[in-house]
Amino acid sequence: MPKAILDIEGFKFSFWSNENDEPIHVHVFKGGATAKFWIQPED
Repeated sequence: MPKAILDIEGFKFSFWSNENDEPIHVHVFKGGATAKFWIQPED
């Protein structure tokens, strides 16, 4: 079950607490489209 973290101008941002072995990322949904953004620390 996703955890909603933000809703801005129709963009819904969420994450899952455990998606197997994938790196930390955020899902973004709007109007039937989806995107996935990986979170990486700056070097």
